[in-house]
Amino acid sequence: MAAAAALGAETEVLDALSDRVAYRRATRAVEVVGGTWFSCLDSSTAALLDDKRATKALFRRLRVPTLADAETEADWDVLLASGPLVVKPRTGTGGEGVSLNLTSSRAVREAVAALDDAVVEPFHDGADLRIHALGGRVLAACRRDPAFVLGDGERALAALVEALEAHTQKHNPANRVFVDPDVLGPVSMDDVPALGVRVPLNRLCNMALGAIATDVSDALHPAFASWVERLTEALDLPVFGLDVLTNDPAADPEGGAVALEINARPDWLHHTFSEGRTHDIATALLRHFLD
Repeated sequence: MAAAAALGAETEVLDALSDRVAYRRATRAVEVVGGTWFSCLDSSTAALLDDKRATKALFRRLRVPTLADAETEADWDVLLASGPLVVKPRTGTGGEGVSLNLTSSRAVREAVAALDDAVVEPFHDGADLRIHALGGRVLAACRRDPAFVLGDGERALAALVEALEAHTQKHNPANRVFVDPDVLGPVSMDDVPALGVRVPLNRLCNMALGAIATDVSDALHPAFASWVERLTEALDLPVFGLDVLTNDPAADPEGGAVALEINARPDWLHHTFSEGRTHDIATALLRHFLD
């Protein structure tokens, strides 16, 4: 709304409970729900992109590298011979229900049984890259690291986590830093990490759980732009978030990067508060729809 006022656009709250707002300037208008659902997103496209298996089929059709599917126990065994697997909900969001680094058929079977409908795929090592697409181009990109703290040699781990959570909640009061005991291992919340020692808190690159975003827009390899162009044309969707795993955002993605999924209702706080460089996504969105 502040961005709209700065642009001289008219704002009308259509439904306060659902946060449905109309923005108008001259003869153009756009409706936005919750800051992320735009009127250009139809229900069929939303359903397609909410389905991780269907999205991976789209990636393959458009020659965008992605991960293999393991649909049967025989497939699991074949893939396990090459490395660990990941089990995730077919329509899940926010990292919920995801099991990583599974190394046995039994572990995979238990993770699948815990979900209504699961996707099983190889574990792919690499950093989590979020690309925000707008109008067929890359608007912003950031690397998202799971929550961690750096020791200062003075404060206990509990105090360091408390400070990280306070910082995280400045961006969004609903966010909470998730501490996974399996990741901490023998480390205690009473321990005092030495100066500069990095202590990982969980494995999930989700901003709501304390993940830390670092902007990589200027270093992003130009080949990612062709992925965005192809996906935009195929989906006829101007706004989306593309999640990728890559060891180096500046390297040619054909050399090992894989596309994981597309978020049709992408949050953009991680670009607003990213380390290194931030982006005024709100103004960019309104200019796209109202200019």
